[in-house]
Amino acid sequence: GVYFFSLLAAMTDQDPLLSWPSAQGPDSCLSLRQGLLAATAALVCMGATLWATSPNPNALALWAPTTSRAAVRAAPVLSVRTFPHSAAAPRSAAHYAERAATPAQRQEEGPPVVSGQEGVQTKTMWAGLVLIAASFTAWLWHQQQRARLALCSAASGGPLLEVCLGDRAAAAPQVHMLSVFKKSLRELKEKKRKPLTDDPYGDEIRKNFLDWLQDEGLPDQPVTLKYVGKAGWGLVANERINSGDVACKVPEQLLITRDRVLKEVDPIVAEFITINKLPDYWVLATFLVEMFAATDLEEECKYKHYILSLPRETGSVLEWGRSAIGDLLKGSPVEGTAYEMNNDVNDAIQFLMKQMPTVSPCPKYYTPENLRWAFAILFSRVIRLTSKDGTLALIPWADMLNHAPTVRRYLDWEQDEGAVCFRADRSYNVGEEVFVSYGPRSSGELLLSYGFVPRNRKLQAGNEKVGLSLQVNPNDAFAGVKTRCLLQHGYTTPHIFPLQLNSFPQGLLEYATILVYQPEKETEQEVEALAEKLFERKGKVEEALDLRARRLVKRECYNVLKRYRGTAEEDKEILAPKVKKVIATDDFMAQDNKPAAAAVVRLRERAILKKTGDTIEFPADWLTNILNTDPTTIFKNPFAK
Repeated sequence: GVYFFSLLAAMTDQDPLLSWPSAQGPDSCLSLRQGLLAATAALVCMGATLWATSPNPNALALWAPTTSRAAVRAAPVLSVRTFPHSAAAPRSAAHYAERAATPAQRQEEGPPVVSGQEGVQTKTMWAGLVLIAASFTAWLWHQQQRARLALCSAASGGPLLEVCLGDRAAAAPQVHMLSVFKKSLRELKEKKRKPLTDDPYGDEIRKNFLDWLQDEGLPDQPVTLKYVGKAGWGLVANERINSGDVACKVPEQLLITRDRVLKEVDPIVAEFITINKLPDYWVLATFLVEMFAATDLEEECKYKHYILSLPRETGSVLEWGRSAIGDLLKGSPVEGTAYEMNNDVNDAIQFLMKQMPTVSPCPKYYTPENLRWAFAILFSRVIRLTSKDGTLALIPWADMLNHAPTVRRYLDWEQDEGAVCFRADRSYNVGEEVFVSYGPRSSGELLLSYGFVPRNRKLQAGNEKVGLSLQVNPNDAFAGVKTRCLLQHGYTTPHIFPLQLNSFPQGLLEYATILVYQPEKETEQEVEALAEKLFERKGKVEEALDLRARRLVKRECYNVLKRYRGTAEEDKEILAPKVKKVIATDDFMAQDNKPAAAAVVRLRERAILKKTGDTIEFPADWLTNILNTDPTTIFKNPFAK
């Protein structure tokens, strides 16, 4: 027992859960669990010792005395014979007599009975084996606890939460909160790739990143990098910025493009990219994995501080998994887009995992986790520079700008400046965050690529849209000519029309008219003539045909509404303030509450589909008709609501 307790005390250091300072000081703590285990082991060993030295010689006998031959044949053979003195101790006559006995005589006599002295020795051996096994088990448990604590500390950015009671810290118990410990383990289990840093928004990382940018030639900026909450890092004005001023400027040498990648990666990798003509997205993903590997291996890496500044998770749909997509986006038109994005990335991952390890100096880093992280970074940060021949680029520093739905200006290449610039669309005072536009994206598109949705629906209303798919009925007798006419005028079948809250997309009604049209003379020339009238001459059709086309669109809108999981009331309940599930900062709902963000997307899509279905039957001159209608009948129409 003393040996067991000493072993635990010797191998104990600052351990998780409940612990108290030992006599050696607060830095040497014995955990409550280990103390209880040691005390229990001491009692068990003490009891075993007392039992082994008891007067009853058969207290721990391996079998009871018996003369049954069947029992003898079934009994195990174990003979432990030691001597209290030296190995040369004289043997008694009884010993030689026993050796001289024939096997038949020994069988008739029955199994040997363990003597008092030999019983103590046998029982002492068993107690020793139990003690060794228990010690080894305790050592394994302790090593596991130390490993779990180290991993939790790495995942949470420091030691677990400790609460010391006032000034009595030296004598008071240090409480390591069990809930924090379990939460850290759960978060660590969910993270599939080891973070490069404990704190992705630490001051040291920020300082090193800014120093690297200056060394690479970044000019002085009217903005600075600051942590702005759930959105992560953002660029904040450190001086007055007027509308039209350059708020962000990144020179060409900092742009990470296809050409830059071919210069920075290993020559063999660059040759492989060139020979196989890999797409730009795949090339940039390869660059991120190569630089990540060099950073993780602590090798010389020019882009080390840029890699360290990137988030470990983006909230992109690539990180959700197929089950989460089905749960959160069931029935939504963006559900198909989410699956398509994942399928495209999976194809790229399979190719790169198979081919790149044969040419890369760090083959073990081409894993599904690292490649998926690289593509998620690209989906949330890559920019297509329209003024630079549509070049795809990662732009360090400028990619720290956050999105706002009210902004209508973008990052782009300016030849006169010789850099990528963003010009403010309004004035900013010192301390205000500067925003850019990621494009006129709907809430669903922002959620899939960036992991957030704008919370203010009024500011986002102009960008909201939901895709409605229409296609030629394959059983239609004129399906062939209708498909041909639509393709001639730039429409596929099926074709997706982006519905908006206050307007119908161009070509929607014309497309629907072609779908419902049945020529009177049943000739293809009639279909071709109608297509020319609708798409080229913008002519009007008879009222009955127009009404049938509108009702087709209405029916399709209601069909889409039926596919959604749950009801609008259930989505509103998710967002109810009393539930406290909405985690948001200012106008943005963060990625760490995907159910609430997905509920916002579903509600906004439902609103567009319902309004379109309720109002599509009204002709284009609906306002004139309402003004000429009896006021008492206005509010009977769905549109009046």
